[in-house]
Amino acid sequence: MKKNVTLWFFAALISVVLAAGCGRREQDGSNGKADGQTKGTENSQAVDQTGTEGAMNTEEGTSQLQLGSAVEIPESFDGKLAETKAHAGLERAIADYCGVAQEDYPNVRYYYNYVDLNGDGKNEILALVLGQQVSGIEGNALLWLHDEENQDMTKDSVRQAFRQVGAPVYISNHMTGGYRDLIIADGQNGSFGMQTQVNEGNAGHTAEGENAPLGKTAGLDDTTGQNGGTVMSVQEYTLLIWTGEKYQEIEEGTALSDLAGYEGTAILTNNIESDFINDNYHFLGEGMR
Repeated sequence: MKKNVTLWFFAALISVVLAAGCGRREQDGSNGKADGQTKGTENSQAVDQTGTEGAMNTEEGTSQLQLGSAVEIPESFDGKLAETKAHAGLERAIADYCGVAQEDYPNVRYYYNYVDLNGDGKNEILALVLGQQVSGIEGNALLWLHDEENQDMTKDSVRQAFRQVGAPVYISNHMTGGYRDLIIADGQNGSFGMQTQVNEGNAGHTAEGENAPLGKTAGLDDTTGQNGGTVMSVQEYTLLIWTGEKYQEIEEGTALSDLAGYEGTAILTNNIESDFINDNYHFLGEGMR
């Protein structure tokens, strides 16, 4: 009887140890990555789910944006999700530069990442600003700004702006004139760099009708059109290089059909369509309140 009790005790002890180990792995996460970072195509899993691991502590200040699933990116690029903390200075600069009226603040959402495009060790910001029906934006804009440490940012903090672009934004490791090349996804057709092509279907038909909200254009996945046609998505890009004073404008850049041969960092890799559905994004006034 004593022998049986001893064996039972050791078996129970082993079970407790194994259970504790599994619980730690679930807490720490199985991929070992820091919040806000992804690698290659590992981002493609569960892209329609919104995670909560990046939520801000309400005692430190609220944030609307939580770290969600990232979109799929090429393996030659490291991926970075947008920052989760609302940026009051950036919000002021966006409102000032785009001329957004205060009553329209809740209708403007934004994502941003810190970047260092010229390798001087100082933070800059690339911010994607979304305001489909907002005067001064009327779609989206990618802003490149100085990051002012004192948060006193205005329209003068904006170094350059690119209109109607897609996401993610790819920052190449290759430098021209001391600045890293930018690769911008096409945002003119479809939604966020996904150009809609329709075969024998209802061309341009949105997933929720003509008045579908931003980010709900059909073509993100292969979709059957209203008249039975198949909607397919094709990614297109534009390579922009430093000209000595600024980056090339979109119309001056080099068109790319894919990212083969390029490597670097992809930023703003959040699943923006999913975030819109789940009300998971920063908005003007969030950090300023």
